[in-house]
Amino acid sequence: MAWDIVGRRFAPDEFESYASGLTMRGWQPEFVVLHNTACPSLAQRPHGFTPQHIQNLYGFYVGKGWSGCPHLFVDQNGIWVLNPLTRRGVHSPSWNRVAWGIEMLGEYGSEPFDTGPGALVRDHAMAALATLCRKGGFAPDTIRFHKEDPRTTHTTCPGANVRKDRVLQAVRQALAPEPVAEAKLVIYRHGMGDEPVAVLPVQMRDGKAFADGLKLADATGLPAAAAGPVAVRAFLGERYTLKWVPQTRRVYAVEK
Repeated sequence: MAWDIVGRRFAPDEFESYASGLTMRGWQPEFVVLHNTACPSLAQRPHGFTPQHIQNLYGFYVGKGWSGCPHLFVDQNGIWVLNPLTRRGVHSPSWNRVAWGIEMLGEYGSEPFDTGPGALVRDHAMAALATLCRKGGFAPDTIRFHKEDPRTTHTTCPGANVRKDRVLQAVRQALAPEPVAEAKLVIYRHGMGDEPVAVLPVQMRDGKAFADGLKLADATGLPAAAAGPVAVRAFLGERYTLKWVPQTRRVYAVEK
């Protein structure tokens, strides 16, 4: 069967955007399998993969008569997408039908995984794992190592230096929601003097301020739909000018 590769390299944030924009039709993976390439090793690819290396890998898998290949190859420089994420690949005999496959450049039976180029590969791999877990909607604990496949002959992959407990911990941390940062909302109303009419606690999430809807309504005179946190910008609309001062962790809202 004829097939092709994507053949593009992404930084972790670019890969997150790329993966989130894909629509899964007809095939839904259940987990991710982590591999190391072993050959080539980091010593053999000290500068990571080049586009020609990726084409050579594609030719290698086509030459084997396979219907696909591992989905991702991760190196020191980023995350390469080979097999499209929307279709089954070939990487682990028991799990090709149900799993994405990630190959990490390196031979982690002997090469370090926590220092030097190996640490760069590790960080990119953890980012890729987190993105795929988020995309697939499955927990980090579902991640499997290639050597856990009962039908594989690669009984040490992805290498003894890759500890599963640390992999799972890193992916859990990457998937954890950002801690909510506390700040203050200082509200000034037109025609009511130079002092603020209210100073309300707010929570900052992804650069947006959230405050209690009833307290906002009481301070501004605007109607509140319900109690509970609401986005300050959406609530105040165009009636107020907002300014965030990070040094004092205050959002100033001045009625126009």
